[in-house]
Parts: sequence; structure tokens; C-alpha cells
Amino acid sequence: LYDVLVGFFISFYLILKYKIKILHFRSYVPGVTVLILKFFFPSLKVIFDLRGFWPEERIALGIARGTFPEFTPHLKNYLKEIGKFFLYRFFKIGEKIFFKSFDGFVVLTERAKDYIKENKLLPPSRPLFVIPTTVNFPSETDDDILDKKPYELLKNKFIVIYSGSLGGRYNLDYMLDAFLPEYAVFHCL
Repeated sequence: LYDVLVGFFISFYLILKYKIKILHFRSYVPGVTVLILKFFFPSLKVIFDLRGFWPEERIALGIARGTFPEFTPHLKNYLKEIGKFFLYRFFKIGEKIFFKSFDGFVVLTERAKDYIKENKLLPPSRPLFVIPTTVNFPSETDDDILDKKPYELLKNKFIVIYSGSLGGRYNLDYMLDAFLPEYAVFHCL
């Protein structure tokens, strides 16, 4: 709630100050803020950059559940599971409202685009684009780079990586083991 309110007031101010006509956002929580902003600025065009299906991701992480729990005598656990169910339902309803309210949508994969179309989540008149997360691969003429293993390129280099959030679904130890050599020194801030 705090993030939604702070986001609303700052965005409201910036929209007025800079006469912003288009907003782009990338997550469900800011989507709630943007829905409120659309109420105050109906001509505002909004692009929802859907990185993933947030409610389903929460189920995979054990933070939400898609079905109503069966009763158990352990009231505290039962109430917690009911809360997870309502969290999922809240964001699924929000997702439907997002698809009906916003003007354009971006997904990462063709598969996500197909899912949205097959399930008729989006009115046909709304644009839906696929912009994949990309990697710049070295060119075939870059023999010096191609002959080396990736970690050799990083040896004796100071590297800073900002990856956004590393909680929840990210298995940091696995990622570091896969990409960093044994001699690498890693510091987490």
C-alpha cells in the first residue's frame, strides 16, 4: 500500500509538471498505481510491459495459492493459506482489469503472447508486442573473444552487476556457480 501511495503522488506530480502523455510500467504493483492515475488522467496512454504472469509466479514461489484450501484444525496455518488464496485472486482480478484498461502491452516471448490471445485476456483492438530479453553475442570475426572461455574474460577484472531483485525465485548460489570460476571473489551489498 505504501508503494502504491508514494508512486501515485510522485507520478501525479510528474505528470502535471512535465505534461506526460504516455506511461510505461513493468509490474503488477505499479499497475495498481497506474489504474488510479488513469482515473485522474483518462487521456493518459499506458503501456504494460508484462515480464511474467505475476499471480502464477507467486504460486510457484509458495507465496500464493490458486485453489481454496481444505479446512485443517491448525487455524493459524489455515488462515495463512486462505490469505494466499485471496492474494492470488486479488491479482488475477487486477490482471483482468489491467488488460481491459491499458492501451498497449509488451511480453517477453511468443509463448506468452499466444497464451494471452488463446485465453482472450486482451481485447483484439489492443496492441500486443513481443520484445525478448536479449544478449549481445560476439561477432564471428571476434576470434580473440570466441577462443576464450567466458570466465577468462572476467579474470582480474572488477565487475559490478546490478540485477534488480535477487530474492524469491532467483537461486543466487546456482547462478554464481554456473557463471563464476572458483577463483572469483564475490561481494553482495
